[in-house]
Amino acid sequence: MGTRSGGTRESVNHIAHLLHSQKSLSPYSVRCEEITKPDPKKNVSAAKWGPLIQVEIVGFCMSVALFVLSLVRRDGFALLATLLLSGLSSLIGVGSQYKIDIMSRRSTRNVPKDSIVIKYPNGAFRVIRCEEEVARGLYWAPEECKYKYGDTTYRLISLVGTLALMVGVVCLANSTSLLQVVFAVCYLALNALYWVVAALPPGSNWDLSCYDVEPIHYEGGEDNKSFTQALWKAIAITESADWVKTPGVAPVSKGWELWVKKAKEAVERHQDQRKSCDEIAEKSTGVKSLPDFDWEEELTLCLDHYVKE
Repeated sequence: MGTRSGGTRESVNHIAHLLHSQKSLSPYSVRCEEITKPDPKKNVSAAKWGPLIQVEIVGFCMSVALFVLSLVRRDGFALLATLLLSGLSSLIGVGSQYKIDIMSRRSTRNVPKDSIVIKYPNGAFRVIRCEEEVARGLYWAPEECKYKYGDTTYRLISLVGTLALMVGVVCLANSTSLLQVVFAVCYLALNALYWVVAALPPGSNWDLSCYDVEPIHYEGGEDNKSFTQALWKAIAITESADWVKTPGVAPVSKGWELWVKKAKEAVERHQDQRKSCDEIAEKSTGVKSLPDFDWEEELTLCLDHYVKE
């Protein structure tokens, strides 16, 4: 949800999910972060030395070992099987090569920073402050995978790969028992490593260094004891309550509407009464202050008011 733009989405884009999944949120917690992109030309890419690349290097070493062993044992069928089956994975990888295209703003108009609010099923909130360029690329514009080769070329590559697989399996079946056992051990070990990589956090295979994520600290910390307190803190941090009207954010009742209205008024009073000394204190401590508002007592009064009616 955009507090300034008013935009809403039911889910976040894949790259934004990777960026935020590095540090999960506990129930009813509220975290505020500022995301910047220092170099607009730099984009998200695969991690050069991520876990997946390391497993691929291990697979290459296994292929070299099988190739050398086939030469030493003078096993021609095993040699052909190694070349065909090892080349198959590289061929399919080349055919499936793609890059993520994160769309950017075409307009050059100056627009103020926006605050993006993400509500999680466990009652937690994440508030992101960023420029419109970053917000558009991470949250609003659709992501697109641009494949290097078209459909026709990919089908031809798949055809060649299928033929290589069939011939490779036939050659492996006619190789010596020793090479078959070594092939089986390498296959099982490599599959186990890929399973391990799949269990790792998804962001570990991506280079997200083009984005800088800096936490913004507020008094009271991130953890809260109830959803009401978390909602109040999110309203205070965003300095807006309009986004709470989005369906599914808060309960729909007259009592809650009155509470949200009072929370908004408390935020506005805090903005008017804020003094320069408070800003100096915030800069020195790195912790921002929140408005004085008894969120629990006010909610009780608001609900009781309409119950009595």
